[in-house]
Amino acid sequence: MRVLVVEDDPTVAKLFASVLAKVGHDVCVVFDGPSALERVSIEDFDAVVCDWMLPTLDGTTVVREVRKRPGRQPAFVLTSGALGAVVRAHASRAGADEFLPKPLTAASIVAAVNSAVDKRAKAKAPAHPIVATAAWTGLASLLAAKLQECTGLAFAPEPAGETPVRHRASLSMLDVARDTDLCVALFAEHDTGLALTKAILGTEAASDAEVAEVLAELCNNACGMLKTATRGDGFAFTLGLPTFDAPAPRELESTLLVSQRCALRAGDLRLDAVIGVHSSMIRSIATAHLDESMVLAEDVHNETGLLVAAKGLRLTSVTAERIARHAPRRFVRVCSFG
Repeated sequence: MRVLVVEDDPTVAKLFASVLAKVGHDVCVVFDGPSALERVSIEDFDAVVCDWMLPTLDGTTVVREVRKRPGRQPAFVLTSGALGAVVRAHASRAGADEFLPKPLTAASIVAAVNSAVDKRAKAKAPAHPIVATAAWTGLASLLAAKLQECTGLAFAPEPAGETPVRHRASLSMLDVARDTDLCVALFAEHDTGLALTKAILGTEAASDAEVAEVLAELCNNACGMLKTATRGDGFAFTLGLPTFDAPAPRELESTLLVSQRCALRAGDLRLDAVIGVHSSMIRSIATAHLDESMVLAEDVHNETGLLVAAKGLRLTSVTAERIARHAPRRFVRVCSFG
């Protein structure tokens, strides 16, 4: 997760950053309220840990100002040396998800951030038209049927839960007209990944990369099914390209405006799926005109890009070279127009 720490005491700020980085979070630190509001306005954070007593703007004011803004909201942990029910009530009314009293411990910091993120995830998500579609309502059953068709294994939905994840893949579909970026991600523990590879390819997996490719192809089939199933509701998705580095299910869900998580089982085999809609397809982007029929758009905050190309255009090795030159080390999706 991306976490913003707002703390005017450099020693305490260093403690927060060290503790949160050790558990795998990407941490950014600022030292006053105006700087916090500026960072939140230009970057997406999953959580903000904010001191109450800040210079210029106090912590409750920072929370209130962020909560007034449209779009995806981070979870807020408000910290203070003051104790008592009244202080907690003030924090809650300001819009904080969790209150963390000082003195701090590593365990209390991590627990407060996790609790705040969970509370924010459980809050009512903003509505999106896709949640009213029949495909969204019957998503688990549709996925199970598609997996059975692809693998020959009798998959059935079951309640989602936490399972070890070794193999993962995701795919995004874009509907430019409705500003919808639909993500489909599949997660499997090791034995399930091996069994799926053998069921589909007829041979044992030679490597983890081969298992990831099989999961990516299953994502592709699931997206094709959803593309067809949502067409009657006015969606017109264009298939994108698969990635093999989808974040863990909980982390992925925290980035989505609306999402569903389900488990699909066939005997001893279990797949976890997360399907959801990003808050917007367009974030902060930079563009490059590769030629009159292709435009490359890059998300400046993430290692992603989108190649918009004329419909029917043949993508060649020359195209790949141009993309690599303009966007090294970026994953680039493809969308057609015309």
